[in-house]
Amino acid sequence: MKTLYIHIGMPKTGTSSIQRFLLGNETVLNEYGYCFPHFPYKYPYVYDNRNGYFLIGKCYDEEGIRDLKLERKRLKDGLTHICRCFKTYENVILTEETLWRCLYTRKLVAPTIKTHAETHGYQVKIIVYLRRQDEFQISIWKQNVKHAKTAMTMSFEERLTEVLENESYLFEYGSRLDDLAEVFGAENLIVRRFEPDSWKNDSLIDDFLNCIGLEHTEDFHDLPSEANPSLSENMAYMKGIINKSTTFSKQEISYLGQIMRDLSGESSAAYPCSMMSAEEAKTLLERFADENEHAAKT
Repeated sequence: MKTLYIHIGMPKTGTSSIQRFLLGNETVLNEYGYCFPHFPYKYPYVYDNRNGYFLIGKCYDEEGIRDLKLERKRLKDGLTHICRCFKTYENVILTEETLWRCLYTRKLVAPTIKTHAETHGYQVKIIVYLRRQDEFQISIWKQNVKHAKTAMTMSFEERLTEVLENESYLFEYGSRLDDLAEVFGAENLIVRRFEPDSWKNDSLIDDFLNCIGLEHTEDFHDLPSEANPSLSENMAYMKGIINKSTTFSKQEISYLGQIMRDLSGESSAAYPCSMMSAEEAKTLLERFADENEHAAKT
């Protein structure tokens, strides 16, 4: 049966590497009967390899007012384009890491996809990689500190408190998987741990290909380097301080950020540390222990 694979993240689980691999191997994927489609829609700060963004992408008119009509049109037209892809290929792949959040906060998107699939005779498989809550929160904080778009100035402790108070649903893995299963069916969820020891051949790319029914053969072109290098904890702490500066321009902050990225490997090796103590991490994981146990059974 024709299959739409939707890779929904979660964020900070190697999504950039997976997306770059898919984009760089389009021709090989085509030869195996898979399509990694492109769409004409453009969104600020969103690269073309995030080809599933149209499912939840927000649109605005010239006055900065959200254009819900255009959003619905892009969703409809994008799903129509997927049907055109199915005329040539048995499988279509979409990937967008923010879907882990948005399929929960925008309740109508998932049922719309499911209804379209039932109407047009294809099945939907949802792929999600889950990362330990403590590791995820540290990684996403460093990401937000690193990038010019967000340039976060909040400390890790402040951000963690805010997330736990307002966005704890992001960490409730069992409940979120139940939500997805209610729409798409538990049998159509492909849930993986973001832990190298659990991946096929200890490789994230091999593991993802296995999720969609492929082997990592010599036909595929491997990635030349890490797609989205992270800041070390020490460098992220310093970058957060710099982000608060009124002395540096945005260009200077960006330049300093690049230097910090370049030095992060050496920093991590020479000064290993974490934003959370072992006791703090244990406390956080205990808070979501039931959710994690339920997710493990999914």
